[in-house]
Amino acid sequence: MKNTTMKEIIFRTISVEPDRILLDPKNPRFLSSDIIKCQEKEIATDKVQNQIKKIILNEYQGKLIKESIRNVGFLKIDRVVCKTINIKDKEYYLLIEGNRRIAALKDLLEDVKNLKVQLEPFILQSLKSIEIFVLDNASFDNVWLIQGLRHISGISEWKAFEKSQAMKNLYLSNKYNTRVVGEIIGRNPKEIVNYLRALVIFEEAKKDIDYGEIVQPNKWDFFIHLAQAPEWLKWLVFTESRSNLLESKIKNLDNLKRFLSWLVEPSYSLDSMEIPKDEDKPMLTAGRELRDVKKLLKHGDEALEDFETEGIYPALEKHGEVVQKTVWPTKIKASIKALEEMGIEDIKKAAKDEEQLSLLNKLHEIVIERIEDITKYMD
Repeated sequence: MKNTTMKEIIFRTISVEPDRILLDPKNPRFLSSDIIKCQEKEIATDKVQNQIKKIILNEYQGKLIKESIRNVGFLKIDRVVCKTINIKDKEYYLLIEGNRRIAALKDLLEDVKNLKVQLEPFILQSLKSIEIFVLDNASFDNVWLIQGLRHISGISEWKAFEKSQAMKNLYLSNKYNTRVVGEIIGRNPKEIVNYLRALVIFEEAKKDIDYGEIVQPNKWDFFIHLAQAPEWLKWLVFTESRSNLLESKIKNLDNLKRFLSWLVEPSYSLDSMEIPKDEDKPMLTAGRELRDVKKLLKHGDEALEDFETEGIYPALEKHGEVVQKTVWPTKIKASIKALEEMGIEDIKKAAKDEEQLSLLNKLHEIVIERIEDITKYMD
């Protein structure tokens, strides 16, 4: 690989019992979760490991993976990656890659121990000793590289905020070269630039005295939509640093504050302990709405005021902007038909094919997200 500061990554393969493999509380997947904070010496405790396992099972499709392992065993197609860690004079293997699969495996073994399930002998045998890759030179850069390759472009993608952290670290490790980062993770450098711009806006927004506390990873979608639209960058007076994108500046902080006000309930106030009314909804509830709002920018401040008082679509119509016709129901029907036509052989194949399983997981995630979005607009 050219022009990268990464050192050679050295693996060795070993077989190990699952109880010596530790789930990692600092895994980037948990950046937007309420994962517990603990010291290194506490990682191997049942309390920490069980809490991580619970979060994975409930929030990251761990139960679906568990069901797959229950039916076909723990496949060697895609080995987990660990680094060695010594805790109280005992050697463990801390996961770098594979937290979801090992959490699912551990929970399944717990069910077997408690006589909740009975497994086929060959499946149970596949769970007793796991073949893993051990990373012998587990530097900060190499760990991020492995995770980035798997989850930015891989078959089990992180959420967008977690991806931004991986891109940031790879960018810093490769002398601020987005082209090299793109080569490493197989992404267009333009996408990396947009993620880094969004990080700059996100970090500046966190400093806002009135709205900074609402700037959390669950709002990331709004920031990436700002960053990839030249109209919004111009509105914020985003001044880009050519030497280091992360040192770019936002000159119009008033507009940034105005944008943040669109993300909170009308009754939101840092000075008030009053709980917002049920009918109060933010002006924006999904990042994609910024695609429509940006059409109002060319009509000046008056158009934005109309949006703030009347809503997106009345403001668009008032200023002569065409509202795009909805076409998604037709596409959803086609997807439903494709799933209904899956036969038993297709299902068996999907159970053994992580790429196909990932597609279904992604579809499941998006459906849940869209239902949550729609619920925000229901009376």
